[in-house]
Amino acid sequence: MANNSIIYHYTTISGIIGIITHRELWASDCQFLNDGAELSYAKDIYFAEIQKLNLPPLEDGGYRIAGHSLLYFRMFVACFCEDGDLLSQWRGYGADQGYALGFDIEKLRSLNIGEVVPVQYGIANPAEFFSKEIRDAAQPTAHPGVVEWHTSEWLLPRLARVKHPSFSEEREWRILKQETLFDLSAQNPPTQFRSSSMGPIPYLVITFPPECLREIIIGPGNHTGIRLNAVQSLLQYNGFSEVNIRLSEIPFRR
Repeated sequence: MANNSIIYHYTTISGIIGIITHRELWASDCQFLNDGAELSYAKDIYFAEIQKLNLPPLEDGGYRIAGHSLLYFRMFVACFCEDGDLLSQWRGYGADQGYALGFDIEKLRSLNIGEVVPVQYGIANPAEFFSKEIRDAAQPTAHPGVVEWHTSEWLLPRLARVKHPSFSEEREWRILKQETLFDLSAQNPPTQFRSSSMGPIPYLVITFPPECLREIIIGPGNHTGIRLNAVQSLLQYNGFSEVNIRLSEIPFRR
């Protein structure tokens, strides 16, 4: 059963070792996530609503509409799920000795590491969802370049909160951390890269204190009792003293 104060990050055996040992999560560049319509789904809806305004061309200045500056921003995402014992997640992310790490939502938010928000699946009423953006778009400005930059900066986190409704079973939450291309080289720690089926993917390191981690669920599979003891040892060696550990209740054989 889902706990409303905890969100779960599904990972493999190598993932849990790295997360616990280094006390860090990785936020990956959003454009390389598994959803092929990531960002573009909500972005296409936004521009369709702007097109409906049928704004006349201006001889001087421009409108308050996001545009090409979206290319200069990057959204980094760490993904979580409301449910720590979900079969589709074990199949997708925990095929190699899966584990679900439960993090306290409010403690994550207190770290000021970015937005910690639930994902919205689909946009049933685009005019309502983008009401502020639509209202602002119709206002002319004498400084269209600067305004377009800031409008794009505002819009990208809004787009990153939305996914295609076909992913709704995931009940996903996200840490959203936005950066500009110009600032990424100055990150401390710097932007790093991990391997994937889509090639090298950039990510940012998000460090957290032990009290953020509340629970670990051992995924279905073999030797669950031994795996539970091994996780207890991993936590003890790395200074995590108050983490509940339990076994998955799903009778899933590998």
